[in-house]
Amino acid sequence: TPAPTPAPAAAPTPAPTPAPTPAPSPMPTPAPAPTVISGEVSISVSNAAAFVEDEGMQDIAVAFVAEMAGVPQSYVSVTLSMARRLASSMRRLAGEVRVDYVITVPGDAADGADAVPEAARAAISTTTPTKATSIFTGQVGDAYEVEVLSIPEAVVQTPAPTPSPTPAPTPAPAPTPTPASTEEPSDASGVVRQATQQGWGLQASFLLLGMGLTSVISI
Repeated sequence: TPAPTPAPAAAPTPAPTPAPTPAPSPMPTPAPAPTVISGEVSISVSNAAAFVEDEGMQDIAVAFVAEMAGVPQSYVSVTLSMARRLASSMRRLAGEVRVDYVITVPGDAADGADAVPEAARAAISTTTPTKATSIFTGQVGDAYEVEVLSIPEAVVQTPAPTPSPTPAPTPAPAPTPTPASTEEPSDASGVVRQATQQGWGLQASFLLLGMGLTSVISI
């Protein structure tokens, strides 16, 4: 009896090709932090109230601080305020004005983020009230009588070190879809049909054999 035809072997499923892992995007480099120099200058002014309210004196005070420190005027901002009125019968409007200044040196200053603040601090500390009065008078002109009283030590605020940027997390690769199996379906119907045909053949053989034996016995 012939053996039934085996089902064809399934073709192996190919392994999926992993998607390439994308390279992480580089983090932008942060701008260097600026260095800030702050301080104050006390001055005596012939008409202190008018001086403080005069918007033009703001610009003159900026020019004065910039020249005293040896920095560009764009680095300087100032605030003028009345400190006290001077007791003098001859100068009833005279008073003490405080010039609070802030010098902001960019972290990418052309002459060096460390060198510029140090040079500015040194220039301010070596400026005497007499020299400062000369600078201020040259800026003010004849509008006010100005005398610099004191120049306290400037304070330098050094920025903290910039921390290294945290790299962006690498995204997980997208899973590759598994392709459909290419396994060929087994010809089950053919196997059944073949087995059925073989079964009928056996029955026919037994039938013929029985007929032959019957003939022999009759003879």
